[in-house]
Amino acid sequence: MKNTQTISVTIPTELARSLKQLQKHKTKNCSAIVTEAVREYVLRKEYEELAAFGDKKAKAASIMTKEDINKAVHRVKRSAKQTRPEPI
Repeated sequence: MKNTQTISVTIPTELARSLKQLQKHKTKNCSAIVTEAVREYVLRKEYEELAAFGDKKAKAASIMTKEDINKAVHRVKRSAKQTRPEPI
């Protein structure tokens, strides 16, 4: 079974020239460079979405500074210790 898919992408001429130079410099083929770029783009977008979600939740919980974060973490840790069963 094939783990890849062929797609066609149109890019500006100047970007295509830069890609060709990068290809020679990095000794990677075009597919490898574009795959890496798309992977990084997708990961960055996922991170941005998670960060926005975290920011929204933090604001709702009045967590605005590193000190607020530390206090919240310590509260959760204390709470977890209190509810953890004793080892046998």
